[in-house]
Amino acid sequence: AVPGLASTRSVPMSESDNSAWPESFGFSVGGGRPVVILCVDEDGSARGAGLQVGDQIMELNGQNVQQLTVDEVCYLAQQSDRVPPVLSVISRVRTMEIARGLGGGFGFTLRGNGP
Repeated sequence: AVPGLASTRSVPMSESDNSAWPESFGFSVGGGRPVVILCVDEDGSARGAGLQVGDQIMELNGQNVQQLTVDEVCYLAQQSDRVPPVLSVISRVRTMEIARGLGGGFGFTLRGNGP
């Protein structure tokens, strides 16, 4: 993938059942439509599979879930016969360096609490 550009990928993980999805796979979700990855545990299978904070869940087991709520996506995953459910995510993580302006500031203000 090219840094700064969105990329879509499937994320394989491993666990024995889906009843505690997503926490049992080492990540948490939140946000709205689409559902966003909020946290990825250092030792979880999600980290090893390449899941990243900020990834947006586009599909679960091939089903488009972009317009579903967090509760709906979690329910589908927990009810899935496929263990683990297959996620297709899009990554929009960008890294950039911002230099201070002449007045010592950055020229913008951050607002909000996250995704």
